[in-house]
Amino acid sequence: SQSRYLPKYEREINEDLDLERSIDQALNLYKELEGARFITNTGWVDKNGDLWLFGGNNNIVNGGFVKLNELWKYDVAKNQWTWMGGSSAFNQPGVYGQKGISSDTNIPGARDGSISWVDAKGSFWLFGGNGYDKNNIAGILNDLWKYDQVSNQWTWVSGSELVKQAGIYGIVGSGAKNNVIGARTDCIVTGK
Repeated sequence: SQSRYLPKYEREINEDLDLERSIDQALNLYKELEGARFITNTGWVDKNGDLWLFGGNNNIVNGGFVKLNELWKYDVAKNQWTWMGGSSAFNQPGVYGQKGISSDTNIPGARDGSISWVDAKGSFWLFGGNGYDKNNIAGILNDLWKYDQVSNQWTWVSGSELVKQAGIYGIVGSGAKNNVIGARTDCIVTGK
């Protein structure tokens, strides 16, 4: 009988609904505090079940849209937001530092349309999007960043400090240090 499997699915559905309610609650609180944003597909849920958001767009300037590079953490248990980094100003350039070296001063530029994921160690990864490079020039990016929650530091890992960069493809099926994905926005991550 298939009915013996139903409790498992009900539990999974309820867990999904609980997470969805937590995210909705967090986003509603954020709207009350800082104003609504859109194209904020750069976020994740950490090991504690807390929600993190980076960047996005906001229409705070005379009805015009601006890009943000602020990093926020929503503590589900405390029902409160914490500003973790980035600028409170809008349309900010990236501060790249030295490739591969984390720093308190490193921060991705303001952007939307990035892609993000969390690795097995809980580090947050951010790639590309539509935003601002180190010279505060707007365009499509191909920079890859890693954020460490423990140190609260960003590391520029790969890609360019400049917008509109082409990819370096190398040989199909062969990895190489010089290979890099070209600038892009609105990608999708599949899998876990």
